[in-house]
Order: sequence, then structure tokens, then C-alpha cells
Amino acid sequence: MTLSALAVVGLPVLAGCDLPGASKDKGAEASPSGSTASAGGSASASAPAKAGSTQWQKLDGHVMGHKVSVEVSPVVRQDETTSYIAVKLTRASDDASIDAVNVHASSYRGDKLNVSNYLGAGPFRPGTGASLVKLLDTATGRVWSAINGSGVFLELTPGEDMTSYLSFGKVDTDTVTVMVPMAGFTTVSVLDTGDAKKAKIDLSIAQAALKQSSHAV
Repeated sequence: MTLSALAVVGLPVLAGCDLPGASKDKGAEASPSGSTASAGGSASASAPAKAGSTQWQKLDGHVMGHKVSVEVSPVVRQDETTSYIAVKLTRASDDASIDAVNVHASSYRGDKLNVSNYLGAGPFRPGTGASLVKLLDTATGRVWSAINGSGVFLELTPGEDMTSYLSFGKVDTDTVTVMVPMAGFTTVSVLDTGDAKKAKIDLSIAQAALKQSSHAV
């Protein structure tokens, strides 16, 4: 099955083959990548990042009919057990109101789009940020699931942005494909901690955000 097809059918297809943190081996510069596809919208992206790149990648897409762009950082491998990634979500300033799109009544919430409803692990574990984001190694058929996610409900008003930090197990590849539900796929590099600052990732901020959320997926 192609990556585009996976994006359309959504998480249930992936859920059958991944394990928390990292799955078993089944076979052997700052924004913008990947193939495009989405459920509930469309996405566009530029060329995949190469190994060693410190560039973030960007997906311009829709989340349940709302215009939301997604920027994905390189994966930072902290040690033999933990890796981090940052996912920045920006709701377009000219995005239609939630009442106009009519997906979820929200006038009493000040037109806040609860992105975690669609990119997080709710409703059974609500408030885990963008924790349904997956890391894929297509060459070996492996999938990494987030262990923890920050950002709680990621409620965005038009023009607002928020960043969700995600922790994974050790990612032992040079590049990895990131699947963002509804937004699509993009390829980012995997860096060691010494290159985190070059990629504009502050690990202390990521760790503090994850500790504050303290919602294990």
C-alpha cells in the first residue's frame, strides 16, 4: 500500500503494525517535503530532507476542513532510548470559523480549533498534543509511535500557532518519514544532540514541555 493510501485510510491501518516507542524490524534547510495526501483536506510539500540536514519540513494542508500548516523538525536522538521531534501547527489567519465549517460547534470557545482531537490520542487519552504523529522507516517496514506528547489540546484561533514536542524511542536511521494525520507525509533527517541547536531545537524546552504535560501516550 502506498503512503498516500495510508494517509487516506488513517491510523487504523498503521495501528496494526506498530509498537509503543519503536516497532520491530519486519524486513531486513528550515521548512518544507514528502508526498501529499490527507483525510479531510489536501496537503502540499517540497523535496525530502537529506541525511544530516538541519532543515524543518513544511506541509500546507487542512485539518477537518480548516487551513492548518504543519512544520516538522528533524528528529533529535538524545541517547540509546529517547528521541525528540517538534511539530509546529499554524492555523491560517483567514481560516473559516469553526461554526462556518460546521465540524464542531465552538462559538462558546471563541472559535478555537482543538487540533489534538484529530492529531492526538483522544478521546481515551485526551490532551496529548500531536501524539498520533508516526515515524516510518519505509526501507525496513518499521513504525515508531510517540511515547509522550506536549501541547495538551492544541487549541488554535485563526492566525495562532503552537508547537507540540513528541518523544519516541531510539531512532536508528539517518532519515525518517513523518506521518501527520490529515496533513500528509514528509521526510526529515535524524540528528544527534550536538546538532540540535543548528536545527533550532532547544532540548531543555522540549523536555520541560513534555514534563509539564506529563501525558504518556
